[in-house]
Amino acid sequence: MDYKEIAEKLWDILDNIDTASDMFKPCEANGIKSYNNFYEYAMKQTVERHKLLKSDGYKLYSNKEFAKLDMDNEEIEPKG
Repeated sequence: MDYKEIAEKLWDILDNIDTASDMFKPCEANGIKSYNNFYEYAMKQTVERHKLLKSDGYKLYSNKEFAKLDMDNEEIEPKG
């Protein structure tokens, strides 16, 4: 997947969260807490980003680059 495709998919994720903010306006009616629904939905959407890119907490990597990074770390760290 090229970076333009990744950018478009990440945009879609953000757009879905923005749309959800309209769907789940803050209110508590009939025992339904819309903020909780929004939070749960938004957290599910954030999982989708990891299908596109990975991060070590500082930099972004393609999934292929990140897998190689993991293999490099396993070779450096002592096993035991």
